[in-house]
Order: sequence, then structure tokens, then C-alpha cells
Amino acid sequence: MKQERSHDLITVSDRMTDAFLQKHVGKVMPVLFERCVGDDVYEGHTTNYMKVHARSTKDLSNVIADTKILSVAEEMAFGEVEA
Repeated sequence: MKQERSHDLITVSDRMTDAFLQKHVGKVMPVLFERCVGDDVYEGHTTNYMKVHARSTKDLSNVIADTKILSVAEEMAFGEVEA
């Protein structure tokens, strides 16, 4: 019984997180990029704590950049830095 309730709460939480992220797809948001996590891929957060990955040939470490949210997956958003 306890495990079922726990599983149900985790499922509801995952759905709510996905819905929250999905409503931002297509929007341009300021992102504070904190570090490079791969080949020209930077990770940062929006003002509402969404984790965002975006590609850039410029060093975005410690830079706030307007970023269009293109898609979401696995509790993370993927975006494109606006020129």
C-alpha cells in the first residue's frame, strides 16, 4: 500500500513537471548559462529554475542569454540562443 502511494505520487509529479516544461516550448526566456557540458553544449537555468541545454560556438559560461525553448525531455529543456 505504501509503495503504491509512493509510486502514484512520483507519477503525478513527473506529469506535472512535464506539463510545466511543455508550456514553455516556443517561448524566449533569459537563461543564465553556468557551464559547458559537452561539445559546444552549455547548461543553465531560467529564472523559474528550468534546466536548459543549448549549443553555442561562443563561450556562454556565466552569461545571461535570451534563449528560445525548442523542446523538452527528461525534466530538461533544449533551446537555441537568440542572436
